[in-house]
This record gives sequence, structure tokens and C-alpha cells, in this order.
Amino acid sequence: MPDTDEQFQNNRDPSTQNPSRTNVQDGLWTPDDNNNGEKDVVIEDTSSPEEDKAIRAQSIQTFGKFSTIGLHLLFAVLIGYVIGHWMDEKFDIYPVMTLFWIACGLASTILEFIKIVKQAKNLDDKSSQQDDSSSNV
Repeated sequence: MPDTDEQFQNNRDPSTQNPSRTNVQDGLWTPDDNNNGEKDVVIEDTSSPEEDKAIRAQSIQTFGKFSTIGLHLLFAVLIGYVIGHWMDEKFDIYPVMTLFWIACGLASTILEFIKIVKQAKNLDDKSSQQDDSSSNV
């Protein structure tokens, strides 16, 4: 039985691995003569580095917007509670204003979430249209 150092070296040696699995050059799958009748998978990267950076920036921006939903919910409800509680004490109608302003905070969070989803969908539609137009060239 081989020792672990020899096993480790064999696992790192590309000549001991399946050649159809290690036949990648420049990030693209290349045809392989030893494929046993299976079809070759060739993926061509048609996007430029500038397009990749723009898509990555849009994705990070969208993620950032979605990550603020929790904070928006927290602060909207907290501010609604504070305003409502103050008004309830001032007008002596507890808990009417507290519930009203908390509901307003929740509604604002829902509207903000819908707005962010629409923006993300528009960005996705634009990137899909750009992908379609670049593939038709």
C-alpha cells in the first residue's frame, strides 16, 4: 500500500488523472480525442473584461440594496414606534397612534422592497437584452 505522500503526489500529477476532465486551456473546454464517443463541450467566452466588470458591479450594487431591507425594516418600525408612542402619550389615545405608525413603517419597508425588486428586474432584463444583442452579432 503506497504511503500518503505518494498518494498526494499522484493526485496532483495531471498525467494520472482522467484526461477528459483536465483538458481545459484558457478557461475554455477543448476537444478531446479520448472521449469514448461522448460529445465535446466547447464553451466560448464572448464577453469582454469591461462587460464582466459592469455586470459584477451591478450584481454587487443589487446585493447591497437587498441587504439594506433588514435595516430599513428595523429603523422604520422603531421610528414608527417612537413617534406613535409620543403621540399616544400627548393625546392620551394609547395604542392607536403606536399601531398606526408601526403599520406605516412596515408599509414603507414593503414599498421599498418592491422598488428594489423592480430595479433588480430591470437590470436583469437590460443585461439579458445586451447578451442577446451581443450573441446575434
